[in-house]
Amino acid sequence: MTSVILERQLSVNGAIVQSSALFAEAWGVHWALDDTISWGDYHYWHSIDEKYPWFQLDFTNPTTVTSVSITTRGNCCGHVFINVVVSVGDTPMIRGQLSTNPVCATFPGPSAGGGTTEVLTCAAPMTGRFVVIQQTDFGVFHVNEVKINGSKCYRRQAVSFLL
Repeated sequence: MTSVILERQLSVNGAIVQSSALFAEAWGVHWALDDTISWGDYHYWHSIDEKYPWFQLDFTNPTTVTSVSITTRGNCCGHVFINVVVSVGDTPMIRGQLSTNPVCATFPGPSAGGGTTEVLTCAAPMTGRFVVIQQTDFGVFHVNEVKINGSKCYRRQAVSFLL
């Protein structure tokens, strides 16, 4: 397998899965990937009050991650952005559990809030199909916007030509 840099900010090809959403139309996880910072009371991801809230990005193929940029809720609540872990690997999430994939980076928090962007950088580039952003305690989790930074990996295949 040969790594090639496709782009600096990666796009998700597969499913985006969340542990929960307070109300999906206003606070579903899709709002955390819409390239728009919300400054109002909606259009960001807001979990219910639960054990280990998380969302998972499925790249469908091995993806090398170097860092994750997470923008907090724009209008308040930096105090709930605590005990955040980013993990990268090949095991999908199970609700109510902590990710079993290797840890890329952690953020103890709290965030300053108000649309602050926290950059969680892996100690070394990590490769896996799934990127999980999770809190390691009981509570609500707000995420305004997420950017995954790294490169995609592809299998290079030999091609023969007839002349």
